[in-house]
Amino acid sequence: LAKVPPLPAAVPAGQSLTFNLVFTPSSVGAASAQLFMDSVAINLVGTGVGPQLALTLNAGNGAVAVAPGGNILFPNTAVGSTSSVLLQIANGGNARATINSITLSGAAFTLKGLPGLPASLDPGQNIAFTAVFTPTGIPAATGSLQIDSLTYPVRGAGTAPPPLPAVSFQ
Repeated sequence: LAKVPPLPAAVPAGQSLTFNLVFTPSSVGAASAQLFMDSVAINLVGTGVGPQLALTLNAGNGAVAVAPGGNILFPNTAVGSTSSVLLQIANGGNARATINSITLSGAAFTLKGLPGLPASLDPGQNIAFTAVFTPTGIPAATGSLQIDSLTYPVRGAGTAPPPLPAVSFQ
């Protein structure tokens, strides 16, 4: 409430009392409240407007949601081979989102199929691209996927390549 006159206030018949009711949503979507004046309750409803980005990954066994700050894990991958995951960013909000930057750090990780940036996503739209893990050694590799201000740790582990077949000379 803003600009509320001093209370209690007497309002003569045919007159009015004016004040401002301010809606400042803290999240996207519907919000409700009640305003009480003496014994009268007035239901208030509003809708928070804004984009709401969500990241999912699919490593071949179904899509999995990744919360902001959540890990993106690659399966153990033989040195000299690659593993990839399909990443999708969807706008589940009710206003257009703009993605300005997508980067992936870590020497063993690369991105393929990035859309042109900046990318605009209307509500319900998504973009997809692929992250690739190519281990160069057996120890664990780490990196970071950065989508604008959202950061996701990335991890993968290299494994020994399969043994070479036995060869004998006669």
